[in-house]
Amino acid sequence: MIKKIKKIFKILGPGLITGASDDDPSGIVTYSIAGAYNYKNFLWTPIFTLPLMYYIQEMCARIALVTGKGLIGIIKEKFNILLGLFLFLLVLISNSFNIYADLYITSYLLNKILPFIPIWIISLIFSLIITILILLLPYKKIANFLKVTTIFMCSYVFLVLFIKVNWLEIIKYSLIPKILFNYDYFIILLGILGTTISPYLFFWQAEEEIEELHVKEKEHNKAYLKKEIKYMREDTFIGMLFSNILMFFIILTNGFILNSLGIYEITKAENLIDVLKFGYGDLGFLFFTIAIISSTTLVIPVLAGGVAYSFCELFNIPASLDKSVKESLPFYFLFFLIILISNLYFIFKITPINALFYTAVIYGFITPILLFYFLKIANDEKIMKEYKNNFIQNLFVYIVLSLTLISSLVLLFSIFKK
Repeated sequence: MIKKIKKIFKILGPGLITGASDDDPSGIVTYSIAGAYNYKNFLWTPIFTLPLMYYIQEMCARIALVTGKGLIGIIKEKFNILLGLFLFLLVLISNSFNIYADLYITSYLLNKILPFIPIWIISLIFSLIITILILLLPYKKIANFLKVTTIFMCSYVFLVLFIKVNWLEIIKYSLIPKILFNYDYFIILLGILGTTISPYLFFWQAEEEIEELHVKEKEHNKAYLKKEIKYMREDTFIGMLFSNILMFFIILTNGFILNSLGIYEITKAENLIDVLKFGYGDLGFLFFTIAIISSTTLVIPVLAGGVAYSFCELFNIPASLDKSVKESLPFYFLFFLIILISNLYFIFKITPINALFYTAVIYGFITPILLFYFLKIANDEKIMKEYKNNFIQNLFVYIVLSLTLISSLVLLFSIFKK
């Protein structure tokens, strides 16, 4: 039994970290908004997004393992640097806004404990602490610690013990989707797709697979590559399963509790804290704060690192979170710069709930653009050889591309119609 557990933990790596980072504050807020609005009609989404999320992350990681390059690097090579630069700008804008949103909600909660310190100053201090940790310690050590702290995210799972739901009804709504054709439903659906199948996850896992498995040194060893792709698939599935289980329980518990309190629209962070207080009393605030701080600390290096990696790939600059500052100075400078830029968004005074939710919506618009080009790479036999996409892999990726594109078009139509 102990040997099996050790074997599982040996397999777990970029896939689990990617799955855990997907349930960042933006994800928690988006799922909570869906739950408050109409939790029954969104319970089908975690079951539906699990295979979609898995096949997309598997495709991106497989591209990295086979080519030994990150996604922006291979796009530049296959197409041109201008397309790579355009996609990099999309990642820069969306990731920096996501960092801002995550920093805002974290600083907002810490401000409740330290009300004499302005939120924007707390954000700068928190950003500095994360940067110093990244400079002093290998990211893998930090991530291993943070994987343990994600246990607080499971507070939403255990919360179900404090509520009385009709499980037959829950199973029915989980297995039989009920789609409402209106603006509110589609903007929430787009937000769910955007935060669950987030572009930053594509880039991050691809880069970490290269670092974790040292593909650049062993990419021509077919036996090694086959073995590592097998490990990657197991790791990725476990990470995506973890992410979607949390998503299901966040939608269910938030929706049931908030609706029972007469709340159908989340407008402030206190609404989210009230959910955990329902089951855990005064410990609810502590659990929520620790969960948010942990997920923010985990995801900010993912977001900032994704931007820095992509820029360095565009211009062939050495980049690694596991190298010293001296060895990879441009990478660390870009890493710090993107976090600093994200703090500048505080001048717009966007509320934390809106910032977190609209981050997910932005990702929903960007996803089909990125997937279009990733599919071209994954189906190119010259690049991927025997590891190119098969019919099933293409099918699931096309489903995501189509859904995000349709949701975006319906949303735009609804906006113009108003």
